[in-house]
Amino acid sequence: MIDLEGQWTRPPRPGLSGTPVDCAVEAGLQVTEVPTTRRDERPFAKVCGIRRQGPGQLSRVVIDGPRDERLGARGAEFDEAPVLGPMSPWRRRRAGGPWPLSPLGIQEGCHVPRDAPSVHRPIGRDLDSPPDARRDAERAGHGRCRLSLQDGHVRPRRQTMRLYRDALPQLSGRPFLTDGGLETTLVFLNKIELPCFAAFPLLGTEEGRGELERFFEPYIALAQRHRAGMILDAPTWRANPDWGAQLGFDADALAAINRTAIRFIAALRRHHSGSGLPLVLNGVIGPRGDGYRPESAMSADQAADYHRPQIEVFADSEADMVSAVTLTTVAEAVGIARAARAERLPVVISFTLETDGRLPSGQTLGSAIRETDAETDAAPAYYMINCAHPVHFEPALTESGPWLERLRGVRANASTKSHAELDAATALDIGDPQDLGRRYAGLRERLPNLTVLGGCCGTDHRHIAAICEACF
Repeated sequence: MIDLEGQWTRPPRPGLSGTPVDCAVEAGLQVTEVPTTRRDERPFAKVCGIRRQGPGQLSRVVIDGPRDERLGARGAEFDEAPVLGPMSPWRRRRAGGPWPLSPLGIQEGCHVPRDAPSVHRPIGRDLDSPPDARRDAERAGHGRCRLSLQDGHVRPRRQTMRLYRDALPQLSGRPFLTDGGLETTLVFLNKIELPCFAAFPLLGTEEGRGELERFFEPYIALAQRHRAGMILDAPTWRANPDWGAQLGFDADALAAINRTAIRFIAALRRHHSGSGLPLVLNGVIGPRGDGYRPESAMSADQAADYHRPQIEVFADSEADMVSAVTLTTVAEAVGIARAARAERLPVVISFTLETDGRLPSGQTLGSAIRETDAETDAAPAYYMINCAHPVHFEPALTESGPWLERLRGVRANASTKSHAELDAATALDIGDPQDLGRRYAGLRERLPNLTVLGGCCGTDHRHIAAICEACF
């Protein structure tokens, strides 16, 4: 990533005025000018698009306009766009000029004034700003932003606090817990109706959020008791266009509820910040179709396009990572991994397996992991297995190969029943929590990098407690 904060404060090229646009040129960027209709008629550089470099590659913001002989050819590209906050009189004096108090910077459809100050760092972000300036900037939310392409338009994307996006702590070898079966707990134990087996609509009411808070509390308590980390999953497994449409959520409503979901788990993390344990915020993506049947097969490119809006929402939030769970095909896994990599968001791929240890598509687990890695340049941070009982997939793990080292997580079902049997069940089968715990201990001996332990359908905090007792 280019650090424009440092680049923009470099001395300008000889013969140039030293404005932010000229300093951008000095940093290796080509910026052109376009006329404006503002009262002062000053020339500006205009943000007008994003050039996609290809699947899985970084998007680049494009500044374009008529050719300018002094500044060079058309088309400026850079990885991050700066945003300048309003300047206080103190800041304007320090910068050396009487610039306007209105916000300056790069944003949707805006123009960058040629005579804007060359000191790029937003007020309040540099350590030598007066305390009141830092406080005012924090309150106003000024800082740097990224730009994204949505519906053909450039939009600002505010950077937020992400604690672990650049270094996921579960990759260090420390054990991490997840929750159990959210939907099965809510439906069968708490007697809450979930149309389409979707939990995300609960975020829309205070009562629903209360149910979700009560669901997470015992799992966080277990992590604290055993000094393990915790991955906080957003309840967004069904929050995609197909399932959302069945529940009356259009694209805007889905984006809003996905943002709300990350804010919800971020609030949980803040509430438990005193524990000293790493709590990782995880945006959850489910398959486009039914997790048990790969009837809506997509190509990798189609999957990337389909899941990209949800991934972009997570990328613009406090989420540390994204997990695609209960996946049934490699193509969907590849598309999701490419879309997440394009957003520079760590991604985890979790496949579901049938009673024969194979994906519902018929592919073996080892083959699926190898193919996904080959098609994405090993983009996933790691792989997981979910929504299957260990008795179903233990034989598949007797193979040897580097792919076993890519498995870092298991979220097993409580029941040994098949997917078809579970789909038709009207009562909850909780299985044997103690036996499940012993099987997890055996999996940890077999899989050298298995550190993420949790549950899926039919499991609750009792199963996770048994897993902790057997493994720690």
